[in-house]
Amino acid sequence: MENAYKVLLNNIRKGGEKVKRLALKNKREKSIIIMSVLFLVLTLLLWSSKSEAISFSVSGTVFPDYSTQTSIGGGVSSIDVEYKFYVYDAAIGATMNTLKLEFEKDVFDSIDLSSLSIDTSGWIMDDFDPNLSGDIMYLTIAPDQTLPPIFVDSIGLGDTLVFSLNVHIYDTVLSDDTIWDEGGEWEQAFSGITKKAMSTDTYGGSTAPVPEPTTLLLLGSGLLGFGIARKKKRG
Repeated sequence: MENAYKVLLNNIRKGGEKVKRLALKNKREKSIIIMSVLFLVLTLLLWSSKSEAISFSVSGTVFPDYSTQTSIGGGVSSIDVEYKFYVYDAAIGATMNTLKLEFEKDVFDSIDLSSLSIDTSGWIMDDFDPNLSGDIMYLTIAPDQTLPPIFVDSIGLGDTLVFSLNVHIYDTVLSDDTIWDEGGEWEQAFSGITKKAMSTDTYGGSTAPVPEPTTLLLLGSGLLGFGIARKKKRG
């Protein structure tokens, strides 16, 4: 009877160890399945964040201050210029992450980076590429990553990125629009990255100059003359 009792206890112990091994095996298999599902979900999220198109449109305006125009010799003049980039259309939650502005080397002799002044809080010059072997210089403006987000202006729908700097420009291009690659005076290509949550996308466009005071005066005079002529005709 004692031997039978020992055999029974031994069988119970072996059975318990077998159940324990099966439980551990199932637990490992369950963990593997969970990790695989999580990996698949993260992969899908990353893929969707890279492929999603984000609606984001920006207009760029140039304000050259001709009152500061000074000849520095060699057919080159120094001019203070202000740039404004206005977000006029954007998806909800989409914001500007970087802005890259092009300066053609056959238009601009150089750029005085020390004069760069950015009015938008928390934004800095992220990079300047002189592109020594190419024909275009690139200035990149971006948020200061060392600052807490609360100190960086978010630029989304209805917001404007504003900065100014002194440029050295060839005198000939101020009277010859054909030299500008974008087709007109002060028309410069720009591009950048926009983000929305985990998604990113690119945007781009071309700047346009504000009309000079003389141009506005001529336009106003023309409209006034047109109005007077119509009034006389009706009389």
